[in-house]
Amino acid sequence: MKRFLPLSLCFALALSAAASAEDLSPFLRERPAAAFRTSSPWGLSAFAVFDRLARELEKPGAETLKADSYLLGLGFRPAGWVGLYAFAGASTAKFDHVDGADPSLGFAGGAGADLSIWQIDDGDLSPWRVFIRLSGRWLHRESDDDELRTTAKLDEFRAALPVAYALSFSERARMRYQEVFRGLEVAAGPAASWLDGSIKRKGGGKEDIAPKDEVGLFISAALLFGNAWRIGAEGLFLGDVSGAAYVRCDF
Repeated sequence: MKRFLPLSLCFALALSAAASAEDLSPFLRERPAAAFRTSSPWGLSAFAVFDRLARELEKPGAETLKADSYLLGLGFRPAGWVGLYAFAGASTAKFDHVDGADPSLGFAGGAGADLSIWQIDDGDLSPWRVFIRLSGRWLHRESDDDELRTTAKLDEFRAALPVAYALSFSERARMRYQEVFRGLEVAAGPAASWLDGSIKRKGGGKEDIAPKDEVGLFISAALLFGNAWRIGAEGLFLGDVSGAAYVRCDF
């Protein structure tokens, strides 16, 4: 039951905010964009991400591959319904059955896009919205293991189609907690992730990487602070659990 308490509180807040939309209208008229975003519909953003990939493989060896990536990126939103982003950083990858020293950090980088393809709300001044978002991402990872004398290169292509609920809090609704946060967003939906990569041995030889599961569930949650900051987490369930945590600033 404990795991359902935070979700119940979120729904209670959502119902309360929707019922009091009339009371929030003076604030929303002053700042009609506050309901759905922390900045203008177009502009730049910068973000930092920790990404953990955990996937059971059919080959080599029917084992689990784990890869951690540390990324910095920039995003561009040419319109309120589309966002483009690119990122780069470092990554490490290893198999769970292998003991010994952790592999060396290698290059990581990629790009992605988000599209809002359908939406319902309570009008231009609505403090809430429900929308369907199509997102896609490509992430390339590299990692060297000096102890095993191997180099792993991995490309992941990910797509998700979550249904999201976004809610903004007015100055009046937040009262003395107005400096803490101004909104939240939760999402869940189907997702697919395809891996294409190989492990090369320095003495010669190569093994291709093939994942066991490719279709699963995507979930995410984010808190919006002030006028520009967003802190969020994501989870991807495809047999094993992958996930990410990020902080983003909009300009």
